[in-house]
Amino acid sequence: MSELGFTLHMLRRRRGWTQGQLAQRARTTPEYISQLERGKKTNPGIDLLTRLALALETTPDFILIQAGMLPVSDNMPLPPEVAELVETIEAYPDGPAKEQAKQMVVDIALILRTLRERVEADREGAAGRPESGV
Repeated sequence: MSELGFTLHMLRRRRGWTQGQLAQRARTTPEYISQLERGKKTNPGIDLLTRLALALETTPDFILIQAGMLPVSDNMPLPPEVAELVETIEAYPDGPAKEQAKQMVVDIALILRTLRERVEADREGAAGRPESGV
């Protein structure tokens, strides 16, 4: 599974969708979604990537960053749910609650980064092990 395939798979599974449901929303075929997720296809093109992002309620940049195909930049837009959270926090009056909310976002970001690093390490370790015949 490619990084892009893994990212698409995780985003799809978080929504509880089948490959067919994502394909229908992104106006492609379930077979193509399967090929992307398995790493058989690795470059869906900007048009399909945009349709996938819209279907998954995120941005093409977010998908590419999560897949490690685009470096993170301070100028890049945040995923919609993160941007909404940041806007909500910014609307808080200054004080302890606002600072506590900001710290929670930082903590969540660190947890997510740690989890991603563990998943990558597990995948690299699995790649070096022979498959079992089970």
